[in-house]
Amino acid sequence: MLVGDIGIANIKAVGASAFASCAVSVQGNTYCWGDDEHFGKLGGGMAQGAVTGPQRVVAGSAASGDKSGSFLYNINSIKIGSVSTCAISNNNNFYCWGHNSNGELWYRDWE
Repeated sequence: MLVGDIGIANIKAVGASAFASCAVSVQGNTYCWGDDEHFGKLGGGMAQGAVTGPQRVVAGSAASGDKSGSFLYNINSIKIGSVSTCAISNNNNFYCWGHNSNGELWYRDWE
């Protein structure tokens, strides 16, 4: 299936799952879109339902060299799963967001 123009130029990395996708631009800006029902895996700060176009990923507590304003920046690669998303920055920092019911985000708050 051919997908139309999503409004992001110069893509260097893409991640996709069954119901959502993310892309990283050459500049390191990170965008996600698709179904975000209940999990927050699209990085908007909370679960948002369906996101029909690319939205920038919120930086949260990212290191200062990996954020531009309130958005995640300087990202090199990205992977998206069914309930969470992870990215690696050009500074070799590792970030994950989304659902953590079974420790998907690498910290133990699920007990």
